[in-house]
Formats: sequence, structure tokens, C-alpha cells
Amino acid sequence: MNRQWIFSNKKRAWAVLGVIWAAIIAYNAAYYVKGPPEAPHETPSSGLKVRLDLLKNKKRGYGGIKKDIFSPLRRVIPVVKPAEVQPAPPPPPPPTALQVFTMSVRALGFVEKEKDKTVFLSKNDDLFVVKSGDLVDGRFRILSISETSIGVRDEVTKEESLIGIAVR
Repeated sequence: MNRQWIFSNKKRAWAVLGVIWAAIIAYNAAYYVKGPPEAPHETPSSGLKVRLDLLKNKKRGYGGIKKDIFSPLRRVIPVVKPAEVQPAPPPPPPPTALQVFTMSVRALGFVEKEKDKTVFLSKNDDLFVVKSGDLVDGRFRILSISETSIGVRDEVTKEESLIGIAVR
């Protein structure tokens, strides 16, 4: 395409827009100088009357349904009373020496010869081979031995407990 032809089209477009703009300004100037066209006047004999009583301000209430559209925004939140704080229960008493012994000892099994039963107990890395009536750790006496449990008594506090033997 020829560049001169493009520029000449632009100049033509600007010229047309300028003419349209000038026509609009001329029309508006003539309209405002002359004034808007007047409507034909009604004669008093035509029966039309102006009711000025309608212009007086009468206070009338709203006759429709009364509904507060903002009521969801003003919702009252009930006050929740805090629950009474109850004191914490006292901590459990520390375990006794017999409880510590029965938790730390594990019965590995037993051997029965004639009427005597021998039990194998392990505590940490120590292995005890005991019979009924023996003393373990210098404090705990073996009272009875059955196939499922071992009766133990603390010689200091005279408290008694059972140690379970795992049956396989």
C-alpha cells in the first residue's frame, strides 16, 4: 500500500469528524438562542383544573406490612455463664515398693519336679531361680506358685500381690 494514501484517508476522516462536530455545535447554539419549542396553551374552558390540595403535605403513616429488614444484623447473642471450675483430682499416690517390683519382674516360666515348683524370674539383667518360701531382693517373699501366677509378699509392709505367668 501507498503511505500517502493511508495519510490522505486519515486526513479525510478528521475532516469529516470536524464537520460533524461543527454541525452539532451550530444546532445546539441555535436551539438555546431560540429556546425550546413551546407546547400549545390550554384554554381555561377545556375543563382541566390544577389541584393544589394534592401538593399540601399530609403526614400519613405507612399502611403496608411492617418488617425490619435489618433484624438479622441486630441479633442478641446470649451470654453464656462460664462453667464452674472444679478442682483437679489429687494425683494418684506413688507406687509402693511391691508394685514397682511386680511391674519390673517378668516370670519366664517354671519347672515342676515331684511336688516342688521352681520359677524363673527376670528383673532387668538379673535372673532369679526361686521356690516357694524364698526371698527375692532381700525383701519380697514368694508365697505360692501355680501354673498361671506367683504370690508375692513385701516383708516390710506385709502387702501381697500376684505376678502373672504367660501361658503359651
